Amino acid sequence: MDFMKKYYNAIVGVAIVGVFVLGLTISGSASNILASISDAVGGQQAQVTAPTCVLSRDLTTGSTGEDVRVLQKFLNRLGYTLTTVGNPGSPGLEYEKFNSLANNTGVPLSLYQSEYGIIPADGVLKSLSRSSINPKLTSADCAPNSPYYFKYFLGPQTTYAPNQNISVVLAGEEKIDKTDLKSAEGFNVQAHLYKKSTNRVTSLSSAQRLTANPAGSYNGRFNTQLNQWEVNMLSPVIPGDYFLRVVIYCSKSGSYCANKYGIGGEVRQVVPIKVDGTISTAPRIELVSTDASVNIGDSTNDDAGTFTIKFKVTAGVNAIYVSSLADSRISGVTTGKTSVLIDRAGVAVTGGVSVALDNITDWSLNRAGLYTIKAGESETFELTSAVQMPAAGTFGPYRATLGGLSWGTSSTDSTPNNAISNLSTFRTQYVVLN
Repeated sequence: MDFMKKYYNAIVGVAIVGVFVLGLTISGSASNILASISDAVGGQQAQVTAPTCVLSRDLTTGSTGEDVRVLQKFLNRLGYTLTTVGNPGSPGLEYEKFNSLANNTGVPLSLYQSEYGIIPADGVLKSLSRSSINPKLTSADCAPNSPYYFKYFLGPQTTYAPNQNISVVLAGEEKIDKTDLKSAEGFNVQAHLYKKSTNRVTSLSSAQRLTANPAGSYNGRFNTQLNQWEVNMLSPVIPGDYFLRVVIYCSKSGSYCANKYGIGGEVRQVVPIKVDGTISTAPRIELVSTDASVNIGDSTNDDAGTFTIKFKVTAGVNAIYVSSLADSRISGVTTGKTSVLIDRAGVAVTGGVSVALDNITDWSLNRAGLYTIKAGESETFELTSAVQMPAAGTFGPYRATLGGLSWGTSSTDSTPNNAISNLSTFRTQYVVLN
């Protein structure tokens, strides 16, 4: 069962994908398989009755069935790898379709045939190839992939900032009828955080379980549009070491699940995570450049000034969303907007001012009218203010200062209410308007 232990340990803290496998035709107790998985995670590996199988039919491009999975496992085990790690057909992710393009089953088979003198070495499994392969099959080749397996989806993340969102996703592959994962079919998903008191996963207890934040966020919700389970919760506020445990279980009677899906009980996966208090969730803002110019009018008190402030915003550990709206204020920042402060020789001016904010890195907006900055990435903005005399006031020196930037972590909140302010150094030089 080393392959199960290996691929059940391929879990991620930030996002997880599980695949439900149907139609296993070879022998071997599903309950034993589940027991071995749980024990392997805890460091103790159970003994499982070795299943047996033989390849009894021709297989070629387009063939489907459990014997295709057995062939793929055999080829991977002998080093005739089908595809790169993490793709369907790679070690631990073998499946029931013979496809010479998607997972290259035919190519490694032809290499095996060439090495063992099987003619023709055409990548098609026929009687001569079966006679060569069947005696070499092992229990690992014949063992079914467990009812669920995990693989990396968004990439492994095991370190979080305090109060950072942890997102867990469980989905099916295209070859699986995804409706089988719905709660109506008896399935539920939960994710819990535990204080770490030992390295042994089996020591997790209710006393170590943390109250989910927000309350109830440990429960999975089935996204009918994406056909996947989703669990979203916040990491603990107190820095330290923790465990994240994800449980997939059947809420109906064990006999129902066993009869319909070949499983009973639950499958769990645990990953250690760390909360690092030195990581900031807030974005950073840096001044890039400023510019101030004058369009001189034909007579007295009709000049127009243009003030431009370029700045770079870098998201923290979470993606952030910035409104495309901007305004002029006497002080501070308007909720949901980027604000500019115009002054004439130190006296605030709001009349005769028009303001525009542009993202010059990526101008596209989402449906809520927000610019998206992905976690850890930077984008540059340009805030342009036009000041027209005489509406703005009388003769004198004018300048623009970035009053503040509104940002949020919700992609649907059109008025994000987090603000970066006190940006007195983000200002232009004075220019005289008349």
